[in-house]
Amino acid sequence: MTSIGEWAFFNCYNLQKCELPQNLKEIGENAFNCCAELETPVLPEHLAMLPERAFSFCNQITDITIPASVQQIGKEALWKCEGLKKITVLNPDCLIYDSGRTISNQTNGGYAGVIAGYGGSEAQFYAESLGYTMRRSLHAAISTATAPSARMMHSRPCRLMSIFLRAAATGSAGDKEPQPMSTAISRPTLRMHS
Repeated sequence: MTSIGEWAFFNCYNLQKCELPQNLKEIGENAFNCCAELETPVLPEHLAMLPERAFSFCNQITDITIPASVQQIGKEALWKCEGLKKITVLNPDCLIYDSGRTISNQTNGGYAGVIAGYGGSEAQFYAESLGYTMRRSLHAAISTATAPSARMMHSRPCRLMSIFLRAAATGSAGDKEPQPMSTAISRPTLRMHS
């Protein structure tokens, strides 16, 4: 099996364990939405995306690792997962839908857990833009062929836009690695559509 369809296990309240096959490449939208008793699944290494509401309202998920193969985390993918304490994102370029409800463990859509990943990653940018706790516990080896400026040109349009906005606000882009923007400058909104 290489895919799980949309709504496949929706509202399966008593589903506690689900062993996902290692060759799984796709999980459909809402596939495990409202599986309140589902314990933390091990996501396979070939998964390309965590789609919209894939694991929303899964209250028993406590610590989930998003594999390096995942390119996007969709809208409300981990919304209102009340037990979620830590999410580790292994792909530094994984785009995360720009909303406090994408990763949340609180009724209001906030997140009181930890997001772990690479320093300078999209996960860090997402966490810091929402005031979430970010643990930079992973270190990437960057070759000269993929120096930060070259990597940013190809994979970080939001970060480039923030550099542009900062330059416009201060009159200079500077020579330093970009840091998260202050709240005085609003950052562009990235919306992913499937």
